[in-house]
Order: sequence, then C-alpha cells, then structure tokens
Amino acid sequence: MKKLIIIPVLTILLFAGCRSTKPVQNNFFILELPSELIEDTQIRIRTLDATCELRKVEVAPPYASHQIAIREDTHRIRYFSFNEWAHRPDLSLTNMTMTLLEKHRLFREIVTGRLRETPDYTLNTKVHRLEVLHLDEAFEAKLVVEFTLLEAATANPVVHHRASRSRTLQENSLNLFASAVSDLFAEEVVVFMTLAIKELAN
Repeated sequence: MKKLIIIPVLTILLFAGCRSTKPVQNNFFILELPSELIEDTQIRIRTLDATCELRKVEVAPPYASHQIAIREDTHRIRYFSFNEWAHRPDLSLTNMTMTLLEKHRLFREIVTGRLRETPDYTLNTKVHRLEVLHLDEAFEAKLVVEFTLLEAATANPVVHHRASRSRTLQENSLNLFASAVSDLFAEEVVVFMTLAIKELAN
C-alpha cells in the first residue's frame, strides 16, 4: 500500500519541479553612439577637401565575436554566458565611425567597399582591448583603440592616435559596460578628427 502512495507523490513532485524551472533568458547588448554626441552642435569640424576610404574596424581576436569578455586576472579572461553582443563589435564600431565622420563632414567624401578610384586617404582603426575588468569590488570598462590615417598613394601615415581608456561602472551591469564603451570609443573618434584637422587643414 505504501509503495502505491509513494509513486504518485514522486510523480507530482517531479512535474512540480519541472514547472518551477524558469527558462534561461539570453540578453543582447549593442554598441551605439550616444545621442548627445550625434546632436552636439558645439563640435565644429572643418571639412577636408579630400576623399577617405574607411576600412572596417579590426578587433583583436579575443574580442571579435559575439561573446563579451571579462578579464579576471592578468592573462586570464572568460566569457559571459547568456549575455552577448547583438552585433559583432567590428560592425558596430565601423558604423559608429562612419556616422560621426559623415555627421561632422571631416572629409568631402567617405568611401567603403569596392573603389572606383584611389582615395586621398585610408583610415585604419584597430581595437586591441574591449573587455570588462573585474576589480575587487567593481567592474571597469576597458578600451584600447588605435586610429591611423594613411596617405593612400604612398601608404605613409599622416595622423596617428592611440588611446587606452578605462571607466569604473557605478553598478556591475553589462548594460552600463556597453554604454561606457560606446561613449569612450565615440570620444576617441572625435579626438582623432580634431587631430586630423590640425595636421592636414591648410
């Protein structure tokens, strides 16, 4: 008799346990320009009478996929589970660069992809680090980026800018991390544009 009672009870507990298990939710984060930077009328950039080929941003292999990296030791990183970039960083950062260059009209024309004629300049951008730093009591956004503007005909560098930026997050939030990295990258694009005008404008 006891065995007959135990079997239904176990069956009920099993199904109750299955119903209480919530499905894991995947979260996707985007890198995008801060709206205030796009709309900022205080940024005054002169137009260079030149064409520029914008090459796709190169992201170092550990950070190039949809996975978001967190550095927990000097040479050890891991990737978040169930939290990813909505688009690969190289695509998002290239789009951000294009938008800022076009918005502030740094060059007369910006070209990508197959070229009809040789442009005056080529812009190469490399992201060496794009990660969360796990500090003792906080997260920190880390970005290391390098811009090189080359004279297309000779491949000689004419403007070079490298920046290593960090920002402590107020909360351990990947949403704040994505926002911080977007801000830092956009700020460095503006620094590069300013340097290009100073170096090349006559």
